[in-house]
Amino acid sequence: FVDGHSRFDAVQGDKSFNCWVVASIANLSNYEELLHFVIPTDQDFEDKYAGIFHFRFWQYGRWVDVVIDDRLPYQKGKSKLFSVRSRQKNEFWSALLEKAYAKLHGSYEALNDGFALDAMEDFTGGISEVIRFPADPTTLYEILRKSYERGSLLTCSLRLKYTKGLQCGHAYSITNVRYVHKKDSPEKVPLLRLRNPWGLFEWNGPWSDCCTQWDSVTEEDKKALGVCVNEEGEFWMSFEDFERNYVRIEICNLAPLPSQNDTVDYGEDGWKVSFFEGTWVKNVTAGGRSCFQCK
Repeated sequence: FVDGHSRFDAVQGDKSFNCWVVASIANLSNYEELLHFVIPTDQDFEDKYAGIFHFRFWQYGRWVDVVIDDRLPYQKGKSKLFSVRSRQKNEFWSALLEKAYAKLHGSYEALNDGFALDAMEDFTGGISEVIRFPADPTTLYEILRKSYERGSLLTCSLRLKYTKGLQCGHAYSITNVRYVHKKDSPEKVPLLRLRNPWGLFEWNGPWSDCCTQWDSVTEEDKKALGVCVNEEGEFWMSFEDFERNYVRIEICNLAPLPSQNDTVDYGEDGWKVSFFEGTWVKNVTAGGRSCFQCK
């Protein structure tokens, strides 16, 4: 880690097709306790360095440990990593996390083309749900806003066409869901903030970085929203435009970590999880017709 961690530390590589993984890593970075559970903090490149790193992933109802060496693939003839990388050239947590996840799945190639909900569950132990468009616009925004407020991880996928800077067939992180109030008006506009895992190519329609719509918002409100003009791949857009351009939303609702006990107060809106474990036993609990028994 260099100067802490942020969602901007995970940038998709030029030759990779794993935007679903990168979007999930970016979302994970917003939750410090969870990130430091997946990447234990008792390791670095200095004290007692052994050339290996330890990670945890959720698999089939259990947290499993994955250990990797410190070698990372890079693009020949270029001074940058082949796949996930940070904008800081001496920061490697996101690349090492991706390598450990690739080891879990058997190869880097296995990470090509997937759904963010799978990676978010593997990184968090949470429970995911999918919303496909068309969805009821009268309730969808409130579902997204409340999910964001209770700490759920959110991603979305684009229609198969390029639109005003958006990249077709691509996964984006949803990094904020907020109403914005206009000056001298009771009107409030439902907005979402999204991030392209590439770290560039932003929406250039209404409510984008330099759009005139922001002139109707006070400087105080813009500061509170964190509105800034940069090329980090993150942008705001209206819910109306969001509905028009995206076809799939994935929400990962977080479960308590093993380090958190029953005394933790998650609030009235927090998720509470119960686990019921069992096994399929031949001739006892296994379902199906008897003529299809396993041998």
